[in-house]
Amino acid sequence: MHTASTIYLYGTGRAQLNVASEAQRILLTLHNHVIVLHDEHELKMILNKSEPNDLFFIISLSGETHELLEVTNLLQLRQKYFISVTTMKDNTLAQKANYNVYVSSNTFYLTDGTDYSSFISYHIFFETLVRKYNEYLLHNDISN
Repeated sequence: MHTASTIYLYGTGRAQLNVASEAQRILLTLHNHVIVLHDEHELKMILNKSEPNDLFFIISLSGETHELLEVTNLLQLRQKYFISVTTMKDNTLAQKANYNVYVSSNTFYLTDGTDYSSFISYHIFFETLVRKYNEYLLHNDISN
């Protein structure tokens, strides 16, 4: 993170975009350039303009959408460093990422049969990341 010119956050759905927006808010306290990409078209556009040392976080519940396959192939083709943040199961996104972060997301069913997945652990990951990154900066006497 320290050497990244820009940190990009991409969420594959509405709840994942909420995680990305909150992650952007807290990451901006320690990094000057943090951008949320709202859909795969924005991600594809930025790939041609991004720097070699930029960092991408891809936030997904399943890690298995068709759009993700195309996006991860493009990230790999352009040799972009990306970190997947997904639930604790083997998935295509995690397999293709440079680094994987697995979070727990329990799905349960509401009284009307609708499935609901909790994203609290996604938020906790980014909160922990910022705290640990801050400790790293302090320990190494690095200003951001």
